[in-house]
Amino acid sequence: MTGAADISALSYQTVVVKAGHSVNLTCPGVSELSLISALEWRCQGCNLPPSASSSSSSSSSSSSAANGTRSVSGAAGLHGETSAIKLVEYSNNAVVVWNNQDRMTLDSQTYALQFFPVRHYDHGEYTCLVNERRRPDTIIHLVVQGKKQPQQQHIQFLFGRLLVDVSHLTLRTKR
Repeated sequence: MTGAADISALSYQTVVVKAGHSVNLTCPGVSELSLISALEWRCQGCNLPPSASSSSSSSSSSSSAANGTRSVSGAAGLHGETSAIKLVEYSNNAVVVWNNQDRMTLDSQTYALQFFPVRHYDHGEYTCLVNERRRPDTIIHLVVQGKKQPQQQHIQFLFGRLLVDVSHLTLRTKR
């Protein structure tokens, strides 16, 4: 069978993590003993910004996982070639990280996708495609909890002869 019937049989895993923490997404069905010639990590629904320098975090992983199956009908939500962002590619013993190289890596032993740290825009559905398979074994839904981090603006003004920097103040609005 092809089409939606194939997708409805996929396993579905949810991983929940707090923004700012580190997390490893394990590639389903892959172990340290697996023979891997090619591997890709992709994300659908992620709103990744272009790579920019971010500070790394050594926070411990705070994640939980729940396994199950999910039924998907129609074409929406399918992991087609054009609908998912390619994050990491492994081939010929070389790793290419396509997005956010400063905080995303591939574990060379387990082929897990590692985030140091995870950000709110990493929320989405992740797939690990092994040895050029077209369909993943499992879809991993990454849920990132916590507030969206605001863009920092650098604000300075002169107060008499004193230069005042208010860049790190938190602004609050009345409701």
